[in-house]
Amino acid sequence: MTATKVSIVVPTYSPGQGLDRVVASLDGQTMSADEFEVIFVDDGSPDDTHDRLLTLATSHPNYVVRRIENSGWPSRPRNIGLDLAQGDYVLFMDHDDYLYPDALRSAHAFAVEQRADVLSAKETRTSDWFAYEGVFLADIPGDAPKKPAVWGPWTTHKLFRREFLLEHGIRFQEGRRALFEDVLVGISAYVHSDRLAVLASEPFYQWVHSPGANYSGTYGRDVGEYLRSIGRIMDHAEIEAAGTPFAGWVRGYQYRLRILGQLLGPGMLSRTQEERVQLVADVAAFIDEYTPPELDSGLNEVLAARANLVRRRDVEGLVALAQADRGIKPVPVATGVEWDKDGSLSVEVEVRWQDHSGGPLRLRRDGDRLLRTFPAGAPSLPDDLIDVTDIVPRATAHLTVADRDKTGWPTISAPSETTLEDAEEGQVTPVTRFTAVINRGGSELGRPLGPGPWNIACRASLGGYGGHREVEFGEVAQVRGQGTTVCTVHATAKGHLVMALDGFAASVLSAGEVEPKGAVLIGERDAAVLRVPVTGAGFGGSAALAATAFFRTRDGGGPGVRRDGRLMVADGQAYLELPTKLPRGRYAVRVQVRGRQEVVDVGVDVIVHRLDRVSLARSSAESASRSPLRKAIAPVAAKLTGVVAVGRRRS
Repeated sequence: MTATKVSIVVPTYSPGQGLDRVVASLDGQTMSADEFEVIFVDDGSPDDTHDRLLTLATSHPNYVVRRIENSGWPSRPRNIGLDLAQGDYVLFMDHDDYLYPDALRSAHAFAVEQRADVLSAKETRTSDWFAYEGVFLADIPGDAPKKPAVWGPWTTHKLFRREFLLEHGIRFQEGRRALFEDVLVGISAYVHSDRLAVLASEPFYQWVHSPGANYSGTYGRDVGEYLRSIGRIMDHAEIEAAGTPFAGWVRGYQYRLRILGQLLGPGMLSRTQEERVQLVADVAAFIDEYTPPELDSGLNEVLAARANLVRRRDVEGLVALAQADRGIKPVPVATGVEWDKDGSLSVEVEVRWQDHSGGPLRLRRDGDRLLRTFPAGAPSLPDDLIDVTDIVPRATAHLTVADRDKTGWPTISAPSETTLEDAEEGQVTPVTRFTAVINRGGSELGRPLGPGPWNIACRASLGGYGGHREVEFGEVAQVRGQGTTVCTVHATAKGHLVMALDGFAASVLSAGEVEPKGAVLIGERDAAVLRVPVTGAGFGGSAALAATAFFRTRDGGGPGVRRDGRLMVADGQAYLELPTKLPRGRYAVRVQVRGRQEVVDVGVDVIVHRLDRVSLARSSAESASRSPLRKAIAPVAAKLTGVVAVGRRRS
C-alpha cells in the first residue's frame, strides 16, 4: 500500500462553483492520486454540498467526507480534518481555491529534501496579480535562520509536517466567529518550527477572491470585534514567544498593517461622523494598552502622521489626513521599449504620482523646503510630519513581471532618480524615472522565463505611499525575430504593457497589421510570390514563420486552393510571402496562422491569366468587409487602382 504523502483538509460551507475549481485542480495534480488524500469536512451546509461531496467520493478513492453540525467558522472542520489525516504533511485548503498542477509533487519533494517542519510555498491571489511579490524571491533551505518576513503570507496554505502539529498541539481556535485563526496557527508554527523552508521557484497555491464567499470579507465591520481579535494576536505572540524579538515584531506588524494602515486610512471616510468619533476612541484606547509610543519610531511618514493624531484623539485631523491620503497612487508609463540582441528587453519607465482628483500629487515649496498639501485644510501636525524635503529623493520604483497564470514575479531592479516638475504656482509634483532590463534568462526568478505573455508592472513608493500597478504603454509594438519564433512587446486592449515570448506568426499580426496597399508580386508566372507587408510595429532580428494561404475563387466555382506560405521578419520589416501557383481564375486571399483561429483577409485578389500571367487587383468591398480582424482593410483596399499585370508571354 502506498504511503500517504500529503493530506489536504478542505472545510466546506456552501462553496457553489468554487468546489468545482478545487476538485479540478486536485484532479490535475502531477502527484499520483494514491499518494495524497483529500478530507472534506462540511460545516453543515444548508444546500446540496454534502451530497455533491458524497458523489465525488464514489469516483475518488482518495476522498474522505465528513459532515458536522454548523460551527460557524472553518476552524472546527479543520481540526477534525487534522485528526483524520494520515499524510506525512498536511495542507489546509479553502473550499474555492486552486492548486497549481505540480503543487503537491514539487512542494512535498522540497519539504522532504529540506526536512521541513513547515514549507511556505509560492502563493498567488486573483485579486492582485502581484501580491506577495516581495515575499517569494528565492528558495530558502530549512536550515536557514528564521525570519518573519519569509513566512508570509500569514495564511495556512502551506505544508505542515503532521507530527510536528500534533507534537506541539497546534490547532485552530474554534468559535462562531474566530477572526485571524490562521494567523494564530501561523504564529505557533513559526515559533516551534526548527526547520522552516520556502519554495519560491514553483507555483503552489492560488487564493481565489470570491466576493461574499469568504469569511475574511466580513472583517472590520465591527471595530470592537476587530480590535479584540488583533489583541488576541498580540497576546498569543507574547505567550508563544515571550521576551523574544519575534513577539515585538508581531506587535509592530499588526500595529502598522491593521491598525494604522487599515482602520485609520482613507476607509474611515466611508463612516458617519458618529462612527468616526467612536472609531478613534476605540483605537486610541487599544493603542494605549497594546502599542507604546516607542513603536512609532521607524514608521513611514504616512503612518507616523496617523499615529500622532490618533494618540491625541484628533478626529478632525485624521479626517483631513484621510482626505489628503485617499486615491494617491503611482501611474507608471513606459516611455521607451527596445529588444536587445541577446533577447533581453530594455524598458524606460516614468512614474508620476496622482491624487484622488486624477491630477498630479502636489507639494508646496516653502523656501528650500517641500511641504505636503491638504485639500481639506491642514491637520495639526508637527513640522517634521509635513516636511517631505528629504523624503522625495528616497522614492523608489522597480519592475515586476508575471505570466498569465501568475507563476512568477521576478523583481527587475534598476537605479531610479526622482525629480520635481512644476504643477501650479508655488507647487511641484515628483516624477521618478528609471530604465530596467528584463532578462529572459530569468536570473531574478531562478529559472528562464517561459513562452507566452508576461504582464509588466511597477512597484513604486514615496514616503509611505505606494502601489503596484501595471505599466501603461501607448507607443508602437516592437517585434524581434529569433529564427522560428518572435518576441513582442505591445499594449493590451486596456493599454497595459505586455511582453510575449517565443510567439509565432499570430504574435506578429497582433502587433502589426496587414497592409494591402503595399502588396506586390515577386517573380513571374507560376513562380510568382505574393508579398504583403505587415506594418504598424517596429521589427528587428530575423524569423521565418509558417503561414497558410487560402485562395478562394471569386466565381464560387471551385473549392479553393490551399498553399503553404510564410511570414518573414527581416531587415527591419515584416511581410507575408504566399506562392501563387494556381489554376486560371480570380482569387480572394486569406491567411491563417498558428495560434489564431480566425483567418486574415489580406485585402487583395490574385488573378491568374492565360499563359500563367499573374496580376493583383483590389478586393471587392464584400470580401474586404468580411475580414474579422482588420476593419481597416476595406477602405485601404479600395485605394488600390486598376489591375497590375506582371510576367511575360510564354515563348
